[in-house]
Amino acid sequence: MIQKQIKALKDDIGSFDPLVNQGTAPNITIKMPDESTFPDNELGTAIRRGLFLVNNSYEELPDNVGNRLNCTSCHLENGSEAYAAPWDGLTGLFPL
Repeated sequence: MIQKQIKALKDDIGSFDPLVNQGTAPNITIKMPDESTFPDNELGTAIRRGLFLVNNSYEELPDNVGNRLNCTSCHLENGSEAYAAPWDGLTGLFPL
């Protein structure tokens, strides 16, 4: 199963690689769920807590951050910005 996922990921990356190298990468939009759609239960609470942590990493987890950045300082738009280390789809790949 994981080999299929890795191959699919490599195929996806390979399809964009020539475009990226030419500086003509397509404009990709990643649609993340709206916060209003988070369930009102334990899962929703965990999702909201995670979102809070990635946006407030430095203040909330000072022992885990060696600078004054938050996770979303690099993972732009809550990890939904293409080409800015997006998180979309990662749950299908990890743990490897």
